[in-house]
Amino acid sequence: MMRSTFDTAANWRPLLLTLLSCLPFAWLLAHGKGLLLLLACILALPAVAMLYFRHAIGRATLERAAFDTLLAVFLLAGVVHERLGLPLGYVLEAGLFFLLPVLWLFNRDTCRHDVSVNAFLWLFGLAHGLLLLSTFLGRSHAMAAAWQLMYNAKLPLMLLCAGLFLHRDRLMPSLRRMVLVLLLLCLPALLLEQTAPSVFLQVFGGIPAWQHNELLGGSFNKNRAIFTHSGYLAAYAAYAVITVWFLFDRSLRFFYGYAALVVLVLLLSGQRQETLGVVLGIAAVYAVKHRHNVLVWLFPAAGAVLLAWGLWLGGIAELDLFAQWGLGRGQLSERAELYVGGIRAAQQYFPLGAGLGTYGGAGAQKFDLTLFQDLGFHRFWWFRKELFLVDTYWPNLFAEGGWFCALLVLLSYLALGAGLVRRIMQPVSPLQLRLASAGLACWVFLLMNSPTSPLLTDPRGAFLAWLLIGWALITPKQEAVSP
Repeated sequence: MMRSTFDTAANWRPLLLTLLSCLPFAWLLAHGKGLLLLLACILALPAVAMLYFRHAIGRATLERAAFDTLLAVFLLAGVVHERLGLPLGYVLEAGLFFLLPVLWLFNRDTCRHDVSVNAFLWLFGLAHGLLLLSTFLGRSHAMAAAWQLMYNAKLPLMLLCAGLFLHRDRLMPSLRRMVLVLLLLCLPALLLEQTAPSVFLQVFGGIPAWQHNELLGGSFNKNRAIFTHSGYLAAYAAYAVITVWFLFDRSLRFFYGYAALVVLVLLLSGQRQETLGVVLGIAAVYAVKHRHNVLVWLFPAAGAVLLAWGLWLGGIAELDLFAQWGLGRGQLSERAELYVGGIRAAQQYFPLGAGLGTYGGAGAQKFDLTLFQDLGFHRFWWFRKELFLVDTYWPNLFAEGGWFCALLVLLSYLALGAGLVRRIMQPVSPLQLRLASAGLACWVFLLMNSPTSPLLTDPRGAFLAWLLIGWALITPKQEAVSP
């Protein structure tokens, strides 16, 4: 077996590269907060140690520590931020950039030989090459552009993080532990939120948002449990549903109890789009598996007909929602206005767009609202009071990089989807089939939510989904080359 160059701590060059790559991104994220920089470094230590000391300490211990650290940040970031004021979400993002050289070292063979991952990285990189060109030729400001570039770069880093966990025999126990911890934390919080909302707010903090739960009806409201928003609860419940359904062994004790509880958590979130995304993701997997059976395609078609029938008969909330998107009489919603403004910006700055950090993203929202103002957004009260969220994904891409840039990004996602479909159609093992099934369901879930949510690039809500996708695409190749 070939000896790895990085098996010992004596080789200091990768460590130096790691530290140097961390500094500008951590500074940008910390924005003058030394505590945030310190926490980001602490978060990245298990993975860095995994690379340098895996033979001395034991890789199984380090992998478990790294995964449990991520899991703790996933689930506790909202509570810690509300009660202690520590921005763990930003810490997670800074840790991603801290790990940049480590991720390259762990995944270089996969990125070289795996067609789908390689195509994704090239297409995504080419799209951001165009974004950089539009930044120099457009109207970008340095800080806003740097922030937005960093925001976009988190997506491939989340995918490549799957390469840090190479051994599948330790993957399944970690996922079972993840589902169990999610249920143990969320179910008591949901019970308290539904029965004693004032006590819940005293314990978990945050702003009350009494919105009716259209999924369950009755006296049920949308719930957020330990998270800062019901959308995050729905996202993690969705990943738990996909994990239990495709990766848990049916012979496992209490399997159907696990399945019922994670579905209950998803329904209690009250998020219709995330729930529909899970259904479509699971349906897509079965459609690929049974592509020669026409009956399988009848179920999604029947579901679409029933959904349309329900909306037509009495879905007042849904009809209002359609009107907000210009499909009826009514004022356009904030999201719809973001699309309208994004199209105008793409046409005005055709073909390269306005540049990074100018429209529809975190960079513009934090540092540069001038393009919003030029497009007439000052006429909206929610913009004047800064009560708007840039909770869409695609307008940011085609407004800042042009239509061709958005097309390249879409093709990069389709390359990943094609790789997952190929692994389902031609699996090399039953375990790869299960991983690819979970990965495809998560891929459909993320893409289906992308028109009205920036979840794709938000580590607090999408990290686990990208890990599941990465385990399906990266792990099979890595097993052949891992030391």
